[in-house]
Amino acid sequence: MTSRLQTLAASSGGRIFLAILCCAALWPAYGYVALLIFGAIAVAATRPDRRPEVFSLLAILIFLSQVIPQSAAGGLGYKPLLFSAGWIAAVVAWSRIERLRRIGLLPLHLFVAIALAALAVLNTGGIRPVVSAMAWQQLAMALLWRTSYWMKWRAKSGREAPIVSRLFALIPCFGSGGVPIGKSPEYFERYEARKPQALAEAHVEGAKLLLLALIYRLILIGLDRTLWNPTPDTTFFDLQALIPPMNELMADPAQFAVYARWIGLCGELIRAILELAVFGHTAVGICCWMGYKIPRNTRSPLWSNSIFDFWTRYYFYFKELLLDFFFFPVYLKLKRFSPVTRTVLATFAAACAGNFYYHALLYASPLMQLPGNLDGYLQWIGARAIYCVVLATGLSFSMIRTVKNPQLQRRRWLGIMVSAAFFALLHIWSYGAEPFTIAARWRVFASLFGIG
Repeated sequence: MTSRLQTLAASSGGRIFLAILCCAALWPAYGYVALLIFGAIAVAATRPDRRPEVFSLLAILIFLSQVIPQSAAGGLGYKPLLFSAGWIAAVVAWSRIERLRRIGLLPLHLFVAIALAALAVLNTGGIRPVVSAMAWQQLAMALLWRTSYWMKWRAKSGREAPIVSRLFALIPCFGSGGVPIGKSPEYFERYEARKPQALAEAHVEGAKLLLLALIYRLILIGLDRTLWNPTPDTTFFDLQALIPPMNELMADPAQFAVYARWIGLCGELIRAILELAVFGHTAVGICCWMGYKIPRNTRSPLWSNSIFDFWTRYYFYFKELLLDFFFFPVYLKLKRFSPVTRTVLATFAAACAGNFYYHALLYASPLMQLPGNLDGYLQWIGARAIYCVVLATGLSFSMIRTVKNPQLQRRRWLGIMVSAAFFALLHIWSYGAEPFTIAARWRVFASLFGIG
């Protein structure tokens, strides 16, 4: 089947047919943006030498299509566009001016953290209400980690490296929580399809991912109408008694039987995987159609045979972000320790400290509201702190056991059940936002074992 699709994609007519099919799959959810993507695919196919420039232009257009309606709805006008343009212009200027390149990642993150803290104080303290604080926080999070990857790439590439034609790696055209899909321009170049056969393979991969995203989206719609938000004409019996929605389970687990609590928790894990797969498959599929066959973001996490394997498969590019900016810097500096000790410490630096830092900035929106919700934010980051400690502990044990006892890899079904149960339980501490307190999360966790 794959070979036939590659043969189809190798011809111009077959490539156009697959492109139309994929854009039709995007149409229900993305509207006229699908036309922009189709136009970019057509231009990139006829002018492969201009592929980076076309991709950069597509990224800008998609970003504008997202920000302009949001700005209009929030009454912010063109302020978010000016903010984003100023940020990107500053990054490009930093890339071109040697003196500015002495500024590293630490000053950038300190500046953003201090700026967000100042906005939070102004809102929470009521000193001076900042109406657009949440917009600035969300844009800063969309740009922060892309800028971090850009600065790392620029430090390696030298003066001769192109900049404007690589803007697609800096513009937040798609992403979840600011995680850059595809990382840096250097990473994209590594997976660029430079030969006709490789380009056909990239197009086939892109077609598969976009069609899978459509199938998963339809499944989620069906589950929403029959399970999470059922109506009398869409359900024949009370599915919620068997598979309770996570928000109702968090609100009052006592209204459900113990077995139903576990089924509901596993159902929520599947829903989270499907939602992440829809986003990741769409983003990576577009990159593949533009000629960059980068790895998938989500790849069958429920088929993992260890906790570490699940974490790698579930959200690949977030795992890469934590490894690139936290794990490897710590691991390389701890040369005097044993490999096991270095691995554990670096894992806690990434999955615990780095993970907590990332989400503490990302989910600071309660502080940016009017009035600021400080108690809700503290409840949420407290739950995230528990999540990060448990995740880092589980990953450390998983990696050490795998290294010391490779025979565990053969026990696939046992590993699948353990990893799925671990992340289903862990999801209690990351579900939702500030409305759910730490006490409520503990209550749900205890109720799974018949306590309370």
